[in-house]
Amino acid sequence: TAPELDDAELDSVLEALLLVVDTPVTVDALASATDQTPGRVAERLHVLASGWAVRDSGIDLREAAGGWRMYTRPKYAPYVEKLLL
Repeated sequence: TAPELDDAELDSVLEALLLVVDTPVTVDALASATDQTPGRVAERLHVLASGWAVRDSGIDLREAAGGWRMYTRPKYAPYVEKLLL
């Protein structure tokens, strides 16, 4: 059976999973990886996304192409480009 994860633990697990994907990942895939229900995973993704937006994080968590992925918040993209180019 899956270990019971409180909200903070699940949020941390989701962050770790989202950090390593290079294409959007579905709620179902995240639910399977965490042994949680898709509904709970979707709820926590929305909480994470809004929390990062409220504090103006450099990371923008959003739904795209049928899944979820971390992106650079557009206002910080010039710094990323400067590092990578």
